[in-house]
Amino acid sequence: MKLKTQYQHVVPQVYLKQFGFQKKEYGGKWCVSTFNSKTKIWQDRVIKRFLGVNNLYDFTPSSSSMPRMLEEDLHGGVENRLLSIPKYLDGRSNFTRDMKLDIAETMSNFLCRSVRTLNWIQKLVEKGKYEEFFHIITDDNGIFESDDERLEVLQVIRSLGMKDKVNNLMLLYMLHVKIILSNAHMTVYFNTGGFDLFTSDNPVTVLAPGLGVLIDPEMQMFFPLNKDLLIHSYWSSDSLVVNDVTPKPDMMLPMTDHLYEYFNGELITQYHDEFIISPIEKALLDEEE
Repeated sequence: MKLKTQYQHVVPQVYLKQFGFQKKEYGGKWCVSTFNSKTKIWQDRVIKRFLGVNNLYDFTPSSSSMPRMLEEDLHGGVENRLLSIPKYLDGRSNFTRDMKLDIAETMSNFLCRSVRTLNWIQKLVEKGKYEEFFHIITDDNGIFESDDERLEVLQVIRSLGMKDKVNNLMLLYMLHVKIILSNAHMTVYFNTGGFDLFTSDNPVTVLAPGLGVLIDPEMQMFFPLNKDLLIHSYWSSDSLVVNDVTPKPDMMLPMTDHLYEYFNGELITQYHDEFIISPIEKALLDEEE
């Protein structure tokens, strides 16, 4: 059985729409204003055909009874819940454990489905280091009920081709990252006016020794949930380098000038892959210039 071609978004459409606008010239289609750091060109891009790859997350049908499980069940589930998170955070000064778990799952999904992470995992496979990686991300963390079950899954992964290996390891890594973020500190910063956040083709910014070393005192992750909410996950509150902000776990705090400039001016420009995405339409940016 051959799967039909499906354009699968690395960065979900429902997420991009929160930074986008409908453009009359394109028949009312949703677009985002993008800066290509390679060509140095600002351009409005139609979201439906932006930041995706055909059949990227599909398993080979012969090796899986659910070849579109990642795209339709896992990614689809996260995307369907995405818009509810800002709604239940609205007007709060803190957030519950259940809310934190929702945010942690969303962040881990956005991080692990990225091309950057998939390429990193593929390099581990190519270098023959994927079994070591598998043991690190599945050791004694509740993903498997027993060592026997864990070894059975590893045996299956050994038999797979490259793409299926990478997608299976990506799924397990996603669960691993979710557990880490669920146990790390988390603060949410909200827009108090004039602080529209940018995002990029790499929405979750990771500051850590590496993707394989996230349990580290210096680890931080930043994720603009939309243009008004910035999620900050971290192990130590001392790790944030913005002087006028003291993170408080499980709290909602107002955005400050320094934090906004640090995220939009430093982190986005350093940690995107190719595209920076502005919440301001290109035509309006041109008017401001």
